[in-house]
Amino acid sequence: MTYSDIKGHLLNGTVPNFLIFCGEEREVQRIYINKIAESKKQILKRIDGVGEALKNQGTSLFSQSFCYVCTEDTEFQKAESAWDTIRESIGSNTLIYQISKIDKRSKFYGYFSESILMFDYMTEQVLTKHIKERSELSTNACKLLIEVCEYDYSRILSELGKIEAYVNVKGMKWDTAFFELLNGGAIYRPPTDAIFDWVNAVLSGKPQQAFKLYEECKRLGEPSLRLLLVLYQGVKRLLQVQSCEVSNIAENTGLTQWEINLVKDFVGIYQTRELVEALRNIRDLEVGIKTGQIEEEVSVPCAMINLIRQ
Repeated sequence: MTYSDIKGHLLNGTVPNFLIFCGEEREVQRIYINKIAESKKQILKRIDGVGEALKNQGTSLFSQSFCYVCTEDTEFQKAESAWDTIRESIGSNTLIYQISKIDKRSKFYGYFSESILMFDYMTEQVLTKHIKERSELSTNACKLLIEVCEYDYSRILSELGKIEAYVNVKGMKWDTAFFELLNGGAIYRPPTDAIFDWVNAVLSGKPQQAFKLYEECKRLGEPSLRLLLVLYQGVKRLLQVQSCEVSNIAENTGLTQWEINLVKDFVGIYQTRELVEALRNIRDLEVGIKTGQIEEEVSVPCAMINLIRQ
């Protein structure tokens, strides 16, 4: 199911009584959930398990129906015998099941694929449009706010509320208020971690910077296995993004928009075969450390040299 599909259902009054919302962008999900409940004139009710919606199926004495919202019910995902009758069992109510991630190879995904709507983090361009509709922030300020909030729309809205209140109290421009709050710590800025800067240096093919940051990681006490794991994840993301030949990368790779943005600037620096070889090498180094065949202190430099020299 696509956004166009659900918008069409809302417009035509044909929203299905069972939907699965998947993804980490919960604010946009919240907006759609409210619209669905409003369009059906249903009372919104959050429940702990899908079974609660099935027990209360049908209408009440006063013909009032409910829009049930259930999050991460693993028992439901395992109960294959209940899948066949889920839509009928809900009765005149609506059930929206929320899940952060879903394995597209699973039986659950295969069975309910037509009921699933993916909610990935919005792109910088779309988020900038929404921010400008609610504020007078400049494009550069919008970009920084998006990065600080890690593309999370609910966090962006929360920080915009702080900025607006500060603008009204101080009578200053939006950009000035934003930077004062950011620099003063009122707007949370995620701490920069040397390990991720190090991964970026490796993925961008900059050996001097990579080895300098590697020394910083060692000084901070980062274990070699953790460094190898984070490097492996970074290389894997880059491989997925670089080798994806369709425009909708998130849908076809299972990566969130945030994960895609982490590596998109490094696409093309290495050949795809080099990234595949790097993943194998990192995995071999990890096994070598755990089996005692490779000295831990040489493992990370080996992984770096193997990739950057190619």
